[in-house]
Amino acid sequence: MVYLDDGLGAAADKNKAKIASLQEHADLFKSDFLPNETKCVWEPIQVITWLGAVLITSTSEISVTDKRISSLQEDLAALLAFSSSFHPVRKLASVCEKIISLGSCAGNVSWLMSRNLFAVINTTPTWNSYVRLSPEALDELNF
Repeated sequence: MVYLDDGLGAAADKNKAKIASLQEHADLFKSDFLPNETKCVWEPIQVITWLGAVLITSTSEISVTDKRISSLQEDLAALLAFSSSFHPVRKLASVCEKIISLGSCAGNVSWLMSRNLFAVINTTPTWNSYVRLSPEALDELNF
């Protein structure tokens, strides 16, 4: 997989993974891309944090990092502490993005339990608007 400037590869066994890693490294150089060697992991491993998710290939598990959970909890607490106030739509959109990004770990519930939040966002004419949370959106944030 490749995502912007970040990539991830997999193979059936450690030897095939090592060969694929060496080939990818060589292909990057042939294409005049210079990998950031201090950030790259070229040796095959079974546990890695990638794009905020912890991937454990030996057990086929995906979980979210504690940092991402803490960040979302802080945002939710701030919104709920002032639930009757007006909030910047950009902040609400940021919270929605954090919720949706948990989809690989939490499943479709992340989409289902953010529909009303998106409905509030969609009522605004610009990203610089402020919005008041609907009771349904507050229920989703509490969930």
